[in-house]
Amino acid sequence: MCAPSLVHDIKAKGYNVSERTVSRVLQKLGLRSKATRKFNYRAAPKLSHDVAPNTLDRQFDPRQNIRQCLPL
Repeated sequence: MCAPSLVHDIKAKGYNVSERTVSRVLQKLGLRSKATRKFNYRAAPKLSHDVAPNTLDRQFDPRQNIRQCLPL
């Protein structure tokens, strides 16, 4: 059919029209509503370069850091 917001705007101006009537007029004029695109999440691309070596030999355990922050 047609964009409901367009029908709402026409009715706000004082015209009593149905959605089907607006749809037919738009078709006759060759007009179409522009639909919004759905958002697609794109993951970060794979690293194409070498990762620096762990020279400081740091060990990271996220569970340990959470335990230090939370008063248990």
